[in-house]
Amino acid sequence: MPGKANTQNSETNIQIIPLRGIPEVVAGSDLTQLILACCTGPLSLTDGDIICVASKIVSKSLGLQIPPTEKEAAEAAHFSRIVARRRGPSRITSVGVTVSGPVMAAAGIDASNTGGQHLLTLPTDPDGEAEKLRRALSASSGKRLGVLITDTVSRPWRLGIADIALGASGVRTIDDARGGTDRDGRVLGITQRALADEVACAADLARSKANGAAVVIVRGLAPHVHGLTEGARQLNRTGADDWFARASLESVWHALGCPDGEDDVASLEEEEAALRRARALRKALHAEPGPVPRFVWQTDRLIVYPAEKTAAALIAAARFCARAEAALRAENLPALTELKDV
Repeated sequence: MPGKANTQNSETNIQIIPLRGIPEVVAGSDLTQLILACCTGPLSLTDGDIICVASKIVSKSLGLQIPPTEKEAAEAAHFSRIVARRRGPSRITSVGVTVSGPVMAAAGIDASNTGGQHLLTLPTDPDGEAEKLRRALSASSGKRLGVLITDTVSRPWRLGIADIALGASGVRTIDDARGGTDRDGRVLGITQRALADEVACAADLARSKANGAAVVIVRGLAPHVHGLTEGARQLNRTGADDWFARASLESVWHALGCPDGEDDVASLEEEEAALRRARALRKALHAEPGPVPRFVWQTDRLIVYPAEKTAAALIAAARFCARAEAALRAENLPALTELKDV
């Protein structure tokens, strides 16, 4: 696999060069020609250049504009799985796995710098778009190039946003240091540098929402530009490697057998304890067979009574206690339960 190759030495004199003068991109625009028209004189392409292209202009060239009224349907079409939902003042924000690979809010659908009142969806095959663009740029320039299609995402446990490689071609996406050694001679067992994402972040330093630098050349990383088909999709954790398949609340709800949906969506804002408690108990009761126990909240604990004096009712009440404890803890609430006789 191309990503297994390892370059131990850090490169020096890395240049980050924004391309100025690219006009407004519209459906059908030839990105290759627009980029090449800006690559003249000292900006002429050289072997080993990595062309970082904002996904927004790729989407524009592909005609992926939608009216705001279609956003909800577009999100559903561009998500392969929902990770979390949170209710805001005016709408529900969904975070999920996109068909293009990464986990993103609102399926990456964006309203900024769209050139109008419409929204833009992401390319469904960003690796394929990067490959087509690389081949065309290389054929026209005669140079060995890499292409990254980049987009901005938020990150778990970190404030702020950063760019990632949504699509890639011709450039090593993972610099795999496993099997090498550090300065102390210690063998490296897990170190894999997300090279494509780091390059995308470097390119984003030359951009702003207002300067229009949708294309940035990163120069000085030629050893990582192999000219082969190697996509960015492999950077996404999936299957058994995805330790964070759902957010904390949704993980518990899923374990309790509650379906994904827009019922009982938690808020982005701080919620009252009573609201969170009621939601936890609804989740605990979901799809529970009868006889349904009776329960009452007393100060710091949930008191549960079997529905009747039968073994089945006692078992149902005990099961509800366990489910309620899990749901309450997920809401960061006291989870003491007490099972009493009828």
